[in-house]
Amino acid sequence: MIWDIFVRIFHWCLAVAFVSNYWFLEEGDPPHEWVGYAILVLICLRLIWGFIGTETARFRQFWPTWAKLKAHLREAPLSFKKPHHGHNPLGSLMVLLLLSSILVCGISGWMQEWDMFWGEDWVQLTHSISADIAMAAAGVHVLAVLVMQRISGVQLIKQMISGR
Repeated sequence: MIWDIFVRIFHWCLAVAFVSNYWFLEEGDPPHEWVGYAILVLICLRLIWGFIGTETARFRQFWPTWAKLKAHLREAPLSFKKPHHGHNPLGSLMVLLLLSSILVCGISGWMQEWDMFWGEDWVQLTHSISADIAMAAAGVHVLAVLVMQRISGVQLIKQMISGR
């Protein structure tokens, strides 16, 4: 088993929720806010699972050190064809970028509801920019998954559904 049930449910719930909030739900409306709160809960649960979860879910297992990144890139394109049990170092960087940008987006969205930040342009700008960064990163992530499936022959999408 590569991906445990929690990681898979988290992944797909986060993807659907974030895409819904970004593309379909109206900013400031209650559904947008509630989905945003659900995203924050998902991220918090994933952060906890990153310390206590299964081996491939733990941050220490896939933390992208400079040495791992250099070795991975130095061995490219051979390293791209070699299957990894979990994320390769570039995939790990993407996970961290997605988690952090979505977390900043969620927190800044929540902050817009606080009286002390009401009408503060920097909070709304932070929310908007972090959402755009997360959506761009998600697009790169999907593209990279499709390219890596083609190069490696490993069915990555199927793995994120079945866990195997």
